[in-house]
Amino acid sequence: IALAVAAEAKAVDAAFGGPQDVEWAALDGTIWLVQARPITALPVKPAAPEGNNWQKDTAHYPEPLTPYGWSVWHTCSEEIRVVFDEMGLLIRGLEEVCVGGEVYGRVLPAFGSPNSAGNPPPAAVLGVASRLVPELRRRTRTARRAIEGNYVQRWVDDWHAHDREAMAGRAADLGSIDLASLDDTDLLAHIDATLQLARDGQRIHFRLVMPLAHRMYRLHCLVTDELGWDDPSIATMLTGHSPASRATEAAMIRLRERIRATDGALDALRAQPGRPVQALAEVDATLAEELTAWTAEHGWAAMNYDAGVPVLAERPTMITRLILAEPQPADHSVADETAGRARHALPAGRRAEFDQALADARAVYPLREDNTIIVGDRPFALMRRIMLEAGRRLAARGTLPAANDAAYLHHDEIRDAIAGSPAEDLVNRVVRRRGEEAWARANPGQAYVGEQGSPPDISRLPLALRQVNEPILWMVSHEYPTPTPAPDDADVLLSGIAASPGIAEGPVRVIRSHEDMHLLTDGDVLVCQATSPAWAPLFPLACALVADGGGALSHAAIAAREHGLPATLGTGTATATLQDGQLVRVDGTRGLVFSIDR
Repeated sequence: IALAVAAEAKAVDAAFGGPQDVEWAALDGTIWLVQARPITALPVKPAAPEGNNWQKDTAHYPEPLTPYGWSVWHTCSEEIRVVFDEMGLLIRGLEEVCVGGEVYGRVLPAFGSPNSAGNPPPAAVLGVASRLVPELRRRTRTARRAIEGNYVQRWVDDWHAHDREAMAGRAADLGSIDLASLDDTDLLAHIDATLQLARDGQRIHFRLVMPLAHRMYRLHCLVTDELGWDDPSIATMLTGHSPASRATEAAMIRLRERIRATDGALDALRAQPGRPVQALAEVDATLAEELTAWTAEHGWAAMNYDAGVPVLAERPTMITRLILAEPQPADHSVADETAGRARHALPAGRRAEFDQALADARAVYPLREDNTIIVGDRPFALMRRIMLEAGRRLAARGTLPAANDAAYLHHDEIRDAIAGSPAEDLVNRVVRRRGEEAWARANPGQAYVGEQGSPPDISRLPLALRQVNEPILWMVSHEYPTPTPAPDDADVLLSGIAASPGIAEGPVRVIRSHEDMHLLTDGDVLVCQATSPAWAPLFPLACALVADGGGALSHAAIAAREHGLPATLGTGTATATLQDGQLVRVDGTRGLVFSIDR
């Protein structure tokens, strides 16, 4: 039979012009072919980026992006250049390429080639150039306008006055539309409106990065210069000031209390963990309605910034697990205690300056997570809704073999296919891209491609250029720190950034992919490469966090502090070193992970 099946497989391969997944049955020695479709995960080596200064972005993308998710992000990322130009930054944007889903990027300098890996000019030479080179002179004038116009505060005021409400309202309106009821023409209009929302959101997002960098940098300079404190200590003073990181859990607490007070509700959930709404409906219809509302509000946020992968709302078993969890309330008193120690240690003449710098940092700090969720994660999740509906239509028409193949098309390809444009090669594109992703997962690319240049010394630039560029350069360097070597201690498994204070013990759960998220259980030590704000709803299940990347200002650090989880980040090798079920102690105060023998 095996030889007969092999012969039939070869014949199918020849008939379709490529390798096929074949379903077959055997009866009385006769082979019956049931179904054949292209193999969608045959590894295909993708083309690597060429040139210098490429760095793989694992800080934002811990696993390969889907082609659909990449195309949505790449379109929206064009807004970065708008904001950098508005501020007069020395970089005019980022150049990014996608290699089997792995994103590589490099800086586009305001002048010169992004491919240059030679030593930057000395500070004095750069200072002279800034007064002679037309592009640098233009950016100096722009920086002065940004400072005189107080853009960093104006953009914060815009967020509170109208941007936040407007973006949330547009997202809610688009999310309320029944996509299945739209004809193709209306769906195309909906695609355009949603993509514009996502683009507008990224422009707002990168504008709000500027005030965060400026306010945090001011606090950092004061405390570091006077006291020599490190970034984790400074970030601790901001604990408890990011309510957006806790919003999902705050809403879940209320729902969880109602469910626990209702006879039979917990038993119903345990009996049907994959159908929480239906389970609750059998006990109390109002509880089912509340869970539906919670899911609509908090369950539609793109995981890993990828519009091509399932959101929390599509993971009902995980939602049930969150309902059944018993997280400990977070203690945020460490923020004021740390701030009090800093203030007391400062010279009396600088305490008023410290008070103002801390107040300004705490005022802008909440926007870090809040705006990312509202202007980024939710619009990207709306783009996923479009992908799901478009995939269903294209599969029904025979344009795609299956609806989920739409994740391997770019958004403009999906739009063209819905519009009726010729799409004969779409299946081949899906097959190739699935193969490239399979290769990237099996053969992760190197962290750097080509020679790597050094950042310039900007100390001799005109004052305006220094004032707008120094905070951004500081924030980038401190958000993605270099891993630190572990101390000479046999029990220390890993060392990293002391991102969130406290000590916790528990079994390791390594989450390498969004497909592994359902494995996280109550009391686990969550071990991952990186997290985005959309991971925050999962944090109540964890007792601690350990990550390959991330620094004291990363999304993972912010969410860990808000949820009271000890966190050691920037370890470099946590997902490779730790194993599922391994018992560890996470010391987030010192940035260490210890083995536990029991």
